[in-house]
Amino acid sequence: MKTTSLLQLLSSDEKKSVRKETMPSFIKPMLAKLTDNKPFNNKEWIFERKLDGERCFIYKKGDSIILKSRNNKILNRSYPEIVNALEKLSLPNCILDGEIVAMKKGVTSFSLLQKRFGTDLSSKIITEKMHIYYYVFDMLYCENYLITHLPLLTRKILLKTVIPR
Repeated sequence: MKTTSLLQLLSSDEKKSVRKETMPSFIKPMLAKLTDNKPFNNKEWIFERKLDGERCFIYKKGDSIILKSRNNKILNRSYPEIVNALEKLSLPNCILDGEIVAMKKGVTSFSLLQKRFGTDLSSKIITEKMHIYYYVFDMLYCENYLITHLPLLTRKILLKTVIPR
């Protein structure tokens, strides 16, 4: 994706608000917050499925892909198949926010995923047949632009242009 195509997708006000920045080495994630609110519907809100997995940020710079936890720990050795899959995509320099999950009968299983925590490719656990998926739900940085201040819906549009289905 070229920088100009990123900018072409923004409104004129959004274009004025972005400026080139060096890719940060870590962005502190926004975390879910427990409240006493009752369920509701509101067209002003975005509702997304809660995935029961491990939060993971993808830092893609040049040929380097680094998976980081929400606590800034490197996860590449625990999820080599995610790194391998990302290496096959022609992604721009970016920071993606998502969740790594393991599935059991079509449902995310945190207990199954826990077997992967802190493991590496040489581990016997890795050789077990476990399907791991990375669900991307946000893009925080793209092609020299920090975009966290842009509206979520705008970032999701940008994300759809960067990540092939």
